Amino acid sequence: MASPRPRSTLARKQQARAWGYILSVLVIVSVSTGLYYAGRVVARTGLSYWIAVPLATLVGAFWWLTAFFLPIFLVTSARRRVLSNERYTLSLAKKSAGVEGREFRNGPITIWSSGPSDPVPMLREQLELVRARLSSLLGRVIETRAPLRIYCFDRRDSLESYHRRLSLATGNSGGGYIPAPARMITISLEGILSRLIEPERWARYLSGFYWLELDEGFLPPFWLREAVAHVLAASGDGQERPRLNRRMLGSLRSGRALDAADLFQVKEKTLVKPVRNWADHDHFTKLCQWSPQSWSLGEFLFGSESTEERRAQSVAFLKDLKSSDRQEEVFERHFGHGYDRLLEDWRKWVLEHGEGTHGPPPPCIRDTLINELIPIIQNSQAPVFERIHAVRVMGMEGYTLGADSLIGLLRTGGEIPREELVWSLESISGSTLGDDPEAWAKWWESVPEQARSRSRPSGSVTVNDSNTSRSVI
Repeated sequence: MASPRPRSTLARKQQARAWGYILSVLVIVSVSTGLYYAGRVVARTGLSYWIAVPLATLVGAFWWLTAFFLPIFLVTSARRRVLSNERYTLSLAKKSAGVEGREFRNGPITIWSSGPSDPVPMLREQLELVRARLSSLLGRVIETRAPLRIYCFDRRDSLESYHRRLSLATGNSGGGYIPAPARMITISLEGILSRLIEPERWARYLSGFYWLELDEGFLPPFWLREAVAHVLAASGDGQERPRLNRRMLGSLRSGRALDAADLFQVKEKTLVKPVRNWADHDHFTKLCQWSPQSWSLGEFLFGSESTEERRAQSVAFLKDLKSSDRQEEVFERHFGHGYDRLLEDWRKWVLEHGEGTHGPPPPCIRDTLINELIPIIQNSQAPVFERIHAVRVMGMEGYTLGADSLIGLLRTGGEIPREELVWSLESISGSTLGDDPEAWAKWWESVPEQARSRSRPSGSVTVNDSNTSRSVI
């Protein structure tokens, strides 16, 4: 049995550097305070000036620690304790959902669900599938050595309520992963379908972070964790990678692709401003470039279409992140070049793969497009941002079905900005045809009929439950 890897030297070094900055600021402020008040101490006590200065400095340091750093430390510690308290987080989940729900335990894995349907078998299956995939990629068995709690909500509003109670960001994803010491997955089945992501695929993506953290001892840098998690979550239906490549083609041809500085050095706090300014088109397009571009790089490095040599180098790089060197220096040791060359090779790889073949969406995604997103886009009476959000969702997920609605809005105009429609069409097609509706109409006619047809495939039936309606073959 493989033993858990220790927290990386790099992570410890980064933490030490952060504390070094904090202590440096404290020393500078305390010494300045001591020099400022030393004269008053001398006047009141008659002490020597060189005794008064360190005395006033110590008092100043104590005051700053008490007034500023102690509250921050207490809040941070309390937050860690809250997230680590399984009984408390479970009680909040029940309050947020308004139901007792059902609980499943298997060793260190705990799954709680709120809805009438039972997602436990699906969640367990996807969790094990991702473990097997990562074990195969790394060439070693990954054991379940640390607890994991999964809170599965049948309604999106319950998930959002839960995140608010725990002071977590919800975003537009339908859930997330909270790393150690909590090691929690929050997920909403309703939220998944509104994002055109199949539940199984979304569960695999979130599970990837848990297994990756468990094996590495920490979560790798943002781009790398996204790359690995998406590769592990790949559906293997033959359509996912072409959709991703078309989106990357659109970003490369329009100049939206991120450079090395923007992509490889990004941290979660860097994403705060774009998230807060989600309504702004430029902030939105930049925010929505980080994860898919990281995923595409993951396919280039780790995916099934990577070369054996490149995959071996990538795995060695991932395993070696415990090194105290900067991540790019570790990368250079295994590849012989840096991140700029990596992006150059990746761009050539994306362009060589081209647009690929457009295929039909899965049945549940088809139903969501036809019954929810396309009607919202076409409804001129709906709130404008709801329509813009629907347009953006189509571009983010890249399904061709419904793109004719976007072309129609380009032709007729209206409240939806043309830049939103063009971005979505470029992401879906991989082409950059500007805002010319006739050029887009010609592209639409070139798409295979099965990819753009709104009719249900023959032999399909509709299965209804209390959460959603899906078409299954």
